[in-house]
Amino acid sequence: MDAALQLATDNRPRFELADPASGAVRADRLRLRRGVRSLVGQRGGVMLLTLASVGAEVRIDCRMARAGVSLELATECADAAELLRGSFELLRTECARLGLALERVACAGPAPRPIAA
Repeated sequence: MDAALQLATDNRPRFELADPASGAVRADRLRLRRGVRSLVGQRGGVMLLTLASVGAEVRIDCRMARAGVSLELATECADAAELLRGSFELLRTECARLGLALERVACAGPAPRPIAA
C-alpha cells in the first residue's frame, strides 16, 4: 500500500503520503500531467481528476493566454493539496515541453494537518 492511514489530531482519517517515488504517487503525478496536457490541447477548460494515492478529487482549471498557461488546482483534501503543491515544478516542465510558459499555478486547499503521534 502506498499511503499509510493514520488519525489526525481531530480523529479524522488522514493518509500519510508515501515516498514521492512510490507507484501510486507517481501514477497520480502522471495522471495530473496528462490532464494538464489534455486541457492545454483543448486551449483551456476544467477537469475533475481523482488522485488514487490519497482517495481525493482535484479540480484543474486551465486558462490560456498567448504563449502562457495559468493553472488553478483545488481540492478539499489536505493530502491531495500537499501532493499538488509538490507537483508544481513537474507542471512547469510539462508546459515548457509543450512550448508554453506556466505563468501562474496555485493550489486552493487545506494546509497539511499534523500527524498524531
